[in-house]
Formats: sequence, C-alpha cells, structure tokens
Amino acid sequence: MSKTVSMCRMACIAGAVALPAAAQELLGIRINGPEQVAENTVTYYKVFAAFDNGQEYEVTLFAELGVDPGVYAQMGVFGDLATFDVEANTVETLLAAFEYDGVRKEAQQDVVIIDRDSTGYALDFAGDQVLVPNSASLSISSSMTVEAWVRFHNPSGRGPLVFKGDGRSGLDPYQLLLESGNLRFRINDDQNQGTSVDYDIRSYNWNTFHHVVGMFDEPAGELRLYVDGEFVAMAFTELTPMKNQTGTDVVFGGKIGDPVKLDGELEEIRIWNIARDVEDIRETMNVVLCGAEPGLVANWRFNEGEGQVVRDLSRYGNDGYLGDSPQPDNLDPRWILSEAPLSPAVCEPVDCDAIRKFKVTCRAGTLQAKVRSTLPGGTELTIDNNGDFAVMTIRGNGNGKLAWKEQTGIHTLFIRECPGFLEAVNCG
Repeated sequence: MSKTVSMCRMACIAGAVALPAAAQELLGIRINGPEQVAENTVTYYKVFAAFDNGQEYEVTLFAELGVDPGVYAQMGVFGDLATFDVEANTVETLLAAFEYDGVRKEAQQDVVIIDRDSTGYALDFAGDQVLVPNSASLSISSSMTVEAWVRFHNPSGRGPLVFKGDGRSGLDPYQLLLESGNLRFRINDDQNQGTSVDYDIRSYNWNTFHHVVGMFDEPAGELRLYVDGEFVAMAFTELTPMKNQTGTDVVFGGKIGDPVKLDGELEEIRIWNIARDVEDIRETMNVVLCGAEPGLVANWRFNEGEGQVVRDLSRYGNDGYLGDSPQPDNLDPRWILSEAPLSPAVCEPVDCDAIRKFKVTCRAGTLQAKVRSTLPGGTELTIDNNGDFAVMTIRGNGNGKLAWKEQTGIHTLFIRECPGFLEAVNCG
C-alpha cells in the first residue's frame, strides 16, 4: 500500500466479515466508483471481494484503503475520496487491500480529477418540479432505461425523480422515484395494473451524488435497478407500459397535482427506448453523451444554469421548463453548480464544410430531402422537418436521401448538425 492508508477498522481475517459458508476462497477484489471526479468534492467508492462460490460481497469497511500520490487527495475508511486542493487534470491512484482466511488480495484504480466547472449545473428541488410536454418519443410502451444522477437531502423521504403520467391514479406509464427510503422503478399498463421493483438506499452516503437506473426489459419480463453501475434489485413482470399515453407528461421532482415532491438535487437525466447492458451503463455513466447514441430519446444535462428552459440534447428535442408553466412560478427549482462526477463529451462533430448541396423538393405529396457531400459513408445527419426529425445515413458515395409521403402545406427542413443548411417548400 502507499500513502494516506486507512487501515481497516476490524481485523481483516476470517470471521471479521459475515459471509455465507459456501464462500471459502478469496479470488480477488475490485474497486467500484467513477473514473473521473470533480475537484473540491467528496466521492464514495466501494470495494467488492469475489469468492469461489461465484458471488461478490462488499467489504469496504474491512479493507485497507489508500491513494497515491495522496499529497492532497485523501481516502477515508468509508471509501470517501476527498479531492480538496487537488489540481484538475491530475491522476490519483486508489489502492485497496483485503485479507480473508490468510489470503490477501489488492486492487487499484486510476481516477482523473477534472475541472469542477466542466461538470456544469444541477437543479435543487425542494417542493419544486420540471415539466416536459408529452411526445411520441417519450411514450415508450416496451423496453426502456431511465437514468439520473441524484443527491437526496432526505433519503428516508418520498418524491419522484422522473415521472411519466397525468396525475390520475394508475394512468402513469413509468416512474423512477424515492418511496420511504426505497429507490423504486414502476410501470403501469392499460388496465391500471402495475409492477415495481424496490431497493433500500438509506445506507448510502448522500453527501455526494449517486447514479441510479431503472430499467424494463420486455423480452426478459424484468424490472431492474442499478446504483452506481451495480445491479441491486430485480422483479419479474408480464406487464408492459400502457400503449395510449396521450396527455401524460414527463415531470422531474414531482407528480402532476400531487403535493409529494422530491427533496434533493438532480443532474444528467437520460431516457432510452432500449434496455441497456450493464457494461454500457458503466461506460457512459460518468461521461456526457453526444446526443445521437442509439436508443437515446432524451438527455437533459441541466447545463443552462439560468432561465426557464431545460434543453433535451438528444435528436428528439424534448425540451421542458421549470415549474408549472413557461413563466417563473413558485414551483421553479433552483439552479446550482453540479458536483456530479461527469466528464465532458468526446464527440466528433460533423464537418459541415463537406456538405456540398442540400436540396428539398415536394411532388405529388412526396417530400424529399437530398444531400450531396464528401462526408464519409455511415455519417448520420438529423433532418428536422417542421419540428419532427428523421436520420439520414450518408452512403459510401457521400450522398443521402430521405422521403416523406402524403405531405401537405409548407415544410421547413434543416440539418440539425449544420443549421446553416435550411430549405422551405410548399407541398400544397
């Protein structure tokens, strides 16, 4: 071990950790936590031990913990990494050791300290809400994944994180919420029948942000919960979210017409129309997305820092507003600096100079958009058609085409990645 080692508070030997009798041989350990953290924050890590019974057990309190070089960064006995006075863009190496029945295993993980300014903003909810009007992309009735970074002020309390519904009992297709100390993900079908999965989160240290995920996997018939990239709970179901979601909006921090509101902070909310693999969740939970990832239907980063609008950075443009109306009101949450451990996106922008021509025509009710370019084959362009969108995939020759049938009236089309390319046409 290296600098700033915190020795385990109990003897790290057989008998000190309550393990099933089937767990006889220690095979290895791993450190679980983000690979990037913001400067001047406290982030909690966990240590898991793998045994020959095929199971893992958390042993954080019984492990030796340290950080190298550890001149300013400090690692506490609860797995708390403090990065006060640590310069951004430096690397700290977390160290862990655990001994069981005479077998000692060690692990390490590099952590990049990032500039706190790059983590953007969060919203602080105290009886407040954000409302996102309903759309076809948010009306998911099959597999889905809902993600958020959250810091509960009262982890034993109640309050929605992400709620889809209209406020009437049972007419709520999906929701991720805190229910009396339990993280809950729930779906309701068209017959007002519901299934939920719960997990007690009160043992977590809520002085810091944690990443939470609610997932519905329709082919498997499973509801799942993940916390900080770890699978924590599952429930089986034969239900699917209601098909007709007309009039059901998405709300952060509350339910429409319900006085029970979230007491906590939210950051980086994402909704997908797929059941994501746990490896994908872990890979992207600490990284800001580019917005065009397959299956992503909404991504609110809360980086505005002011004003009434929260922008959806996905292709679907599901923008929302603070409070109960587009105007300031007493349900507006408060903008704050975020301490969620998120690093900036690494996205390859579209080379707009490579687009030679953007042409829009409409004949006999068929609307067409064509692109000629020197873009590489496989490049995807988002074509906005009067607020709706479709994805154009550029072929190997640099050209692409989209068509819409049975169109009427005036249509204004533009390339979202390159908004300077805009054309209007009258379909009659």
